[in-house]
Amino acid sequence: MRRKTILATILAGALLAGTTVAGADAAGRDDQVARAFEATTRSTAWTQVARIPLKFPTYHPQGFAVVGDTIFLSSVEVL
Repeated sequence: MRRKTILATILAGALLAGTTVAGADAAGRDDQVARAFEATTRSTAWTQVARIPLKFPTYHPQGFAVVGDTIFLSSVEVL
């Protein structure tokens, strides 16, 4: 689960920065991201490339969705 959260953070940072993954054009970006994600293992090294500070409690993030220039974060508070 942590690997997916880190990947979502990296991808969200790249999208906000207006970058593409490994120089791919817009049409091929999704396929390239999917292939990179499928190739990950427990030993994959990760590097944080961006951080987006949030000024509200996120509790336990479940996932991200990008629609246009808006990022949606789903989260759950465990009581």
